[in-house]
Amino acid sequence: MRLPLSIVALTLAAPATAAPPPPPQQYVDDAAQILLSPASGDAAGFASLFADNVAAFENGQLVATGKAAWLKWHAASAARDSQVLGYSESSAGYGSTAGDLLVLETFDTVDRSKLPPGFVADPRTATRSTHYEFGPDHRIHAVRMEWTGGFWRSPRP
Repeated sequence: MRLPLSIVALTLAAPATAAPPPPPQQYVDDAAQILLSPASGDAAGFASLFADNVAAFENGQLVATGKAAWLKWHAASAARDSQVLGYSESSAGYGSTAGDLLVLETFDTVDRSKLPPGFVADPRTATRSTHYEFGPDHRIHAVRMEWTGGFWRSPRP
């Protein structure tokens, strides 16, 4: 008699259906709009997204620690001719404790500002994913960039 009652109790305790995750927090969505619109020139808005103790990594190597160092590094190495392929936002508790933003883009690795006047260079396309990790203060505490040379290709059906 105990076994059938145990099965009934477990069946009643289990959720009936799975639910989709909650939508991302508004601050993640607001940050996405600023990060995906670099031409807006909102330097103060851009800087306000990052925590004072932000750490930035490129291909697994630490490239900047602290907001001032990150902003300086980003300004010197910002992607040229970037084309966002897509992005994904996650809510707190689903990917991290306070939300995440993942951006996938292609860009030209050639810094044309350093070429002689009138010099023509073919683009050197690269593909990058950038993962922004938010903290409980709604600021970005980690930036993890991974990139590789080459064009973005979609698999064939």
